[in-house]
Amino acid sequence: MKFKICAISIPFTIFLATCATRPEIIGLAAANITADDLRQIKQVASNEPNVEHKVVQVEAIHADKVRVKVGGSDATGSHYNKYVVIKRAGRWIRDPFSELENDRTFSGR
Repeated sequence: MKFKICAISIPFTIFLATCATRPEIIGLAAANITADDLRQIKQVASNEPNVEHKVVQVEAIHADKVRVKVGGSDATGSHYNKYVVIKRAGRWIRDPFSELENDRTFSGR
């Protein structure tokens, strides 16, 4: 019986871990975002100072322009930031003209 539980729980755990790390990809150009694009976009987010680095959503505006949403929830509420990342010469970079948008919700605790 233990083997059956392990055989089911291990693939399920891997499935949950995969879902938890992949951000939601939305927008008109979502089909154009490749696995390599997503890897590069996550790398741009990890280099961004003073903001959470967990990418939760990528809104594909065009094939070479996305709005990245980073952040998450904690005991005090949720805090997200959004900014634009663009593709230039095959590489994704933070749009230097994009302002950082803040979205903070406080819980009633």
